Amino acid sequence: MKIRPAEAYHPGEYIRDELRARKWKHADFAAAIGISLRGLRLVMDGKQSLLPSIARAIGRQFRTSAALWMGLQMAFDSAREARASFLSQKNIKQKR
Repeated sequence: MKIRPAEAYHPGEYIRDELRARKWKHADFAAAIGISLRGLRLVMDGKQSLLPSIARAIGRQFRTSAALWMGLQMAFDSAREARASFLSQKNIKQKR
């Protein structure tokens, strides 16, 4: 049986899906949450983590909680760390 770390998705993927479903323009959403369009794209591309202040603003716009968005970020960060640890251990075992 192969053991692999859990997979999690960056909150930016959920944001992108929500904007698409609601047919909201990226520029309008970025302005509403107080960041630049470039900043929003970095988040949606998974290249920038969510800050608590941005999570609160996203929550207000989507009528969800900041905790939801920070939880998604923490799950993604934890999964990424677990994957890195798993791969590191795997490489150590292969070198033996």
